[in-house]
Amino acid sequence: MSEPRASRSQTVEAGASFSLTSTPTAPTAQVCAVCKRSDKILRCARCKVTVYCSKEHQRDDWKRHKPSCAPKQTSSGPEPNLKTSGSPDSLPNYFSRRPPEAQDPAIAAEQLLVAEASPINQKGSSEDTILGARAELLNPALEGSEILRDMPTPQHYGLRNFPEVSLGGKNGALPISPLSKQIDDRVIDHYSRVVVKDMNKWGVCAMNDFLGPEKGSLVLDEVLNMYSAGLFRDGQLVSQRGGAGDLRRAIRGDQITWLDGKEKECPNIGLLISQVDAIILRANKMLSNGKMGQYTINGRTKAMVACYPGNGSRYVKHVDNPNHDGRCVTAIYYLNRDWNVEQDGGLLRIFPEGWKDSVANIEPIFDRILFFWSDRRNPHEVQPAYRTRYAITLWYFDADERNMACQRYQQERKLSQSKNT
Repeated sequence: MSEPRASRSQTVEAGASFSLTSTPTAPTAQVCAVCKRSDKILRCARCKVTVYCSKEHQRDDWKRHKPSCAPKQTSSGPEPNLKTSGSPDSLPNYFSRRPPEAQDPAIAAEQLLVAEASPINQKGSSEDTILGARAELLNPALEGSEILRDMPTPQHYGLRNFPEVSLGGKNGALPISPLSKQIDDRVIDHYSRVVVKDMNKWGVCAMNDFLGPEKGSLVLDEVLNMYSAGLFRDGQLVSQRGGAGDLRRAIRGDQITWLDGKEKECPNIGLLISQVDAIILRANKMLSNGKMGQYTINGRTKAMVACYPGNGSRYVKHVDNPNHDGRCVTAIYYLNRDWNVEQDGGLLRIFPEGWKDSVANIEPIFDRILFFWSDRRNPHEVQPAYRTRYAITLWYFDADERNMACQRYQQERKLSQSKNT
């Protein structure tokens, strides 16, 4: 059995200007550009040439160094894995300096119209869709469990109940199914630790070669078959109001379908969901897991399979969960072969809270997985795409926030119905 794949370095864009990477002291003396100290040297992550003894000295020298600081040119070739974390002082290299805010006038007008039509100014995925869907059983097997098999789903004011879901099978063991046999436990452990580390530090975690080329291709085939069969529909906005179809399409251009991973026509999508579930569950339960341990994750949405037609469609800057609907972690799996973001567009840009000078630029390349916090810590946008692209998204719920959201939603529906009678 092969060892878990470790992530290798890949530069999506030049790293943040104040980023440093560790480097051993070279045989020929290299000294700090400020104090000439030669021990504990750190190399500028952007130009890979100038060295410093500390981030403070790099900041002090930035004005002088900036004109000569150019990214080191690398030879073109097969794209290796993303570097998910560097030295303790360096940002992941899918981070770059935040660009100037140059808002397109058309987008500004659209956002103004949305603000007038809705009390929610930060747009996310449809709350009606998220809250109105039954919470999915969250376990790596996705089959074989008796937890929900006989559980009723009565309707209350048009909203389904959201039963408590136990992850344990008999004697506390996880349910076993044929899917679980296809998942390497050491790979899950490796990915879970990377997710915990990067989410704690950056709020974002991206990794390549998640399923491998063969399994990733099978997932893509299933998605393409569904799209060809006409199973996708236009995506929805948070608090969308009637008569805003043209506005919706201007702001969000994706077409989507929802899957639970158990459809017999989509066994490989089921395997993908199973593997992501296993990673999130383990990250949520492992010791010393920091921010991930602040949540009780025992449910998620169905998988949203999305197609962005290549006609300049985009998704403007928004927050997935701006109104405490229960979603705490967003996971996105990309399915786009030979993607060139310079020609094809479709870049996902995240603006992590607390990183005022940096953004995370995620290219939607084949077999890449991305995790980030779903709430206001991570506003993000999908830039215009000029080639059809596909992604599968899962949102994981915090049980407490989810329960409160469902109660609030029920009360609002009841109040609305009483006003209409």
